[in-house]
Amino acid sequence: RCGIDSSKVYSIANGYDPTKYRPIDKEEARQSLGLPTDLKLVLNISRLYEEKGQNYLISAVNDIVKDRDDIVCYIGGTGPLKSDLEQQISSLNLQEYVKLAGFIPDEQMNLWMNACDLFVLPSLSESFGIVQLEALACGRPVVATRNGGSEEVVISDDYGLLVDPADP
Repeated sequence: RCGIDSSKVYSIANGYDPTKYRPIDKEEARQSLGLPTDLKLVLNISRLYEEKGQNYLISAVNDIVKDRDDIVCYIGGTGPLKSDLEQQISSLNLQEYVKLAGFIPDEQMNLWMNACDLFVLPSLSESFGIVQLEALACGRPVVATRNGGSEEVVISDDYGLLVDPADP
């Protein structure tokens, strides 16, 4: 208790705004954003920092396109890792399969979440990752790493999959 009056302590649960994140038609969302309608769309939205693991997502896409060419992965966000990710995409010749979407304005987030077929959070460490709740609120499955926070969100295979961090 540490001398704190418990009547003045409030717990605020992590959450999302259900008025902003809700399912809409995938094709309509893609058309609004000018995204392809004939491909499987994988989405990651996060700061472009090393601990967010986008380099592992790009490596995974490199493995996937060896077997199928009907996917595109969009990575939304900004940060100091941008040029490294661009270089990785170029060196693997993945320009057709991995697109850096840059900053995604808050008012477009629901469209992006609904446009994707799968949301991926490849973070090496995460406190919670509310973006996963936002994807789930739009009816999208999540693939996330066991990163300390995602285990609280992806609690069932019905929601998505948990995978090892740093392993494409």
